[in-house]
Amino acid sequence: MESNWRKTWNDPVWSKVISAIIILAFGTFFVMIFPNWEQMLKNLFQYEIKLSVWMVILAAIASAAIKYLFFRKSGNLALDNLTSKQWFSEIDEQIKDCNFARIYLRNFDHPDQFKPEHRESLQSFMKSLAERLESGADIQVIAYHTSLSEKSGLDWLSSELKSNKQALSNIKLIKNQPTSNTSSMYLFDSGAVLFNRRLKSGHSYHVENLQGSIVHYLIERGFNASQDKLQ
Repeated sequence: MESNWRKTWNDPVWSKVISAIIILAFGTFFVMIFPNWEQMLKNLFQYEIKLSVWMVILAAIASAAIKYLFFRKSGNLALDNLTSKQWFSEIDEQIKDCNFARIYLRNFDHPDQFKPEHRESLQSFMKSLAERLESGADIQVIAYHTSLSEKSGLDWLSSELKSNKQALSNIKLIKNQPTSNTSSMYLFDSGAVLFNRRLKSGHSYHVENLQGSIVHYLIERGFNASQDKLQ
């Protein structure tokens, strides 16, 4: 139940609806409890303040308090039950600033094959990835791609980085996965680990903050060791 409320609150549309309801409810409650509020505030501050101003101020305080008490997250970056759009947006933000990344891609399609619902986010990610590779960031990618008839994301990157083929040397395409797998995974130097999972009802999307954790280090070591073994 709590995760559903958190997902609703983090949604850009529903969060505004909830905030509006909180403002209305809190303002109504305040007026009912303090029917002589105008005179009370006038005596306190020696000048009149309109009801709308105080409703906004008090509702904003109440909204912030409610969000902290009921929707706060553990850690600086730990999010579950994200939408795919939110997840891809977080990946794009992380790749733009990173100097180090380890990425496993369950699908590494050419931008021409991107699904319409994810096309904008994935195109932004690919452009950011190309920029970071061009700048010399330590980024390694293992990507599963089996279709010989369709171009891969590596083909697109090759066309974007014609003058810097060395930047592509750390991207490895594989035809067989090391284990039964339906997930992609992103590990960044910020400590963020992002992964998704295919469920019977669809997909789930996750972000974890593993900064200062041995888990982050072990994932990195495991990824690096896999580079030499995967074919």
